[in-house]
Amino acid sequence: TGDILRALRGSTKAPGRERIYTCGEKEYLASLERKDRGAPVDAALQKDLVAMRDELGLPYRFPFE
Repeated sequence: TGDILRALRGSTKAPGRERIYTCGEKEYLASLERKDRGAPVDAALQKDLVAMRDELGLPYRFPFE
C-alpha cells in the first residue's frame, strides 16, 4: 500500500493545486490543527456560549473573547 500511496501523491496535480491528498490525510491534518488550536467555533455559537456563561454567572473568559 505504501507504493500505491506514493504513486498517487506523485501523480500530476490538477491546475492550481499544490498536492494530492490520499484517504484520511485531510482529516488527520485537521485533527493535528484542532489539537493545537482547538475546534473551530463560529460567531453564532460563540454568542450563545457567552450568553449561557453570563446567564449562569460563571467567572470564565473564552479564548475567542
